[in-house]
Amino acid sequence: MASSIVNNFDIGSNFWKVNSQLVYAGEIGKFYDGDKSKGKEESSRVMWSIALCCDVGSMFKNLPLKEREEMVRGSYNKGFELSRYMGLYDEYERMTKTSWERQIGIWEDKLDEKTDYIKSLDYRKDSDKIEKLLLTNGKLWEEYNKIREEIEKDRQKGAGDVRGKSRKSAAESNLI
Repeated sequence: MASSIVNNFDIGSNFWKVNSQLVYAGEIGKFYDGDKSKGKEESSRVMWSIALCCDVGSMFKNLPLKEREEMVRGSYNKGFELSRYMGLYDEYERMTKTSWERQIGIWEDKLDEKTDYIKSLDYRKDSDKIEKLLLTNGKLWEEYNKIREEIEKDRQKGAGDVRGKSRKSAAESNLI
């Protein structure tokens, strides 16, 4: 099940001070080490931007990725271009989402892309193309829903788990 890896979403704080464990994380740690700005402020701003685009705790999490990026650029980090930081984004996503959740994210992004493409077509000129695309939607949504069901099964199965897949103690389960 997806979980936030940030300790809080106080984007006014230095990302590294409130999420110090990430300075040791692979590519993210290298990005931190490479930042020569005062207080690592530049990399902090980029990491908050990535968290706002990717993290399950983000208020933008339900928007399509392109819109999340636009929201971040419009409201928090004017010069932010996610394409420059896709390696960091991918690593961040691998740390916060299960394989199933990453797959569903791909499906959602592609279904949104398809919808945008269909909207861009003119029915008077492209009716055959539009109808073919719309006819494939049923099959795509069927597969999408199968993936969603698997995610839900994983969540149900993991509901009694604690960090590290340990089982709750009797006390934690309110049995004693």
